[in-house]
This record gives sequence, structure tokens and C-alpha cells, in this order.
Amino acid sequence: MLDRLVLLIGILGAWIVSGAITAVLRRKRGHRLPPGSIVLEQPESGVVHRAPGMRWSKFGVTLAMGGNMVFVFAVVGGLLFDPLQNALLNVTWDLPWYVNVIGLVGIWCHLVMGVGVYYYNVNYTPLYKPMPETYVLATGGPYKLVRHPMYVSYLAETLFIFLTTGIWLIAVTAIGWVSLPHQVREEEDELGVLFGEAYSQYAAMTGRLLPRFSEFKRQQ
Repeated sequence: MLDRLVLLIGILGAWIVSGAITAVLRRKRGHRLPPGSIVLEQPESGVVHRAPGMRWSKFGVTLAMGGNMVFVFAVVGGLLFDPLQNALLNVTWDLPWYVNVIGLVGIWCHLVMGVGVYYYNVNYTPLYKPMPETYVLATGGPYKLVRHPMYVSYLAETLFIFLTTGIWLIAVTAIGWVSLPHQVREEEDELGVLFGEAYSQYAAMTGRLLPRFSEFKRQQ
């Protein structure tokens, strides 16, 4: 496994750098909409908008995404405090150092994706909140390739955390990703109901969780 100091600097450095870049980009953007933004108004048809998804699907995705954060915090705590590290060793496999490096690079990639999501999606909405009445559809940056880049990024991060740390217990929270296909379908159905053809056209040009490179090349 990688040296404790290397891991600590690698993880904390990713947080600090991505947070700083996000703050600078959003400050520079100000009140302007990012490239690719499409402002959609809900029709005056009395459609009742709600937080998309079933309780079980929202719980599953929240469990998986929240589990990632809990384990990363636990790893940082273990790197700083010996008692917590000793506890984590009971649920950890000792992976080769080069596997840890691959995982650490992946965590950086996850946070870079997060920078793109928070910059291009001005109304990033948590699972428990309904869609806003004026919805700014993000189609720039990572949204050119997939409609749910944050989900894709967190899904990949689950694997990267394991590769970086060897903590196999993360498989418990990773079970929550089973509900992801249902959740994304529910979210897209709600967007289709609220915004009709405008959203359908965007959906036809992008992949749900995997890129449609043929469509992406056609846009260039």
C-alpha cells in the first residue's frame, strides 16, 4: 500500500484543488449562464412537479453516494489517527502500490468531473427536491457526453476508493447502485413530462450513463 503521507496528500490535495477551481470558475462566471445552457419554463398546464424517483431508488443512490463520502472521511481519519487506522485494517485488503496509484488518479478524475458538473449545471438538484419551475438544462461540458455525469462519476469513485485503500467493506454501500437505472429513468421521465420536446431532443443526442460517441462527433 502507498505511504500514509502520500495517500493523505493525494486525497486532501484533490479536495483542495477541485474546490478551489470550482470556486474560481463560478466566481468568474458570475450570474452568466455557462455555455450550452437552455432555459426551460414549465408549461401552464397544472402539471404537479415532484422529486423524481421512488423512495427505495432515492435511498439506494443516496446510500451509495453518501457511503463514498463516509469511507473517504474514514480513510482520512485513519491516516491521521492510529486507532481508526487499526480499526480499518480489519476490513482492508493490502493491494499493490501501483493499484493504489490507479485508484488515487481515479479519485482525482472523479473530482475533476465534479468541477465540470457544478460549473455547467447551475441548478444541480438533490434527490429529495422537486424540479425548479424554471429549469436550466445543462448541455455543455460533461453533459455533452452523458445526461448524468455526476452519477457516473460517483459510481466510478466507488471502485476508485477500493483500489486506493483496499477497503472491501465499501461493497456494502455499493449495493445501493442497483437502484440507479430506475432512478435515472424516473428523473428523465419527469423532465420529459415537464419540458417535452426540448428535453427529448437533448436526450436523443446523448447517452444516459455511457457516451454516444457517434452523436458527439456529429455535433462537432
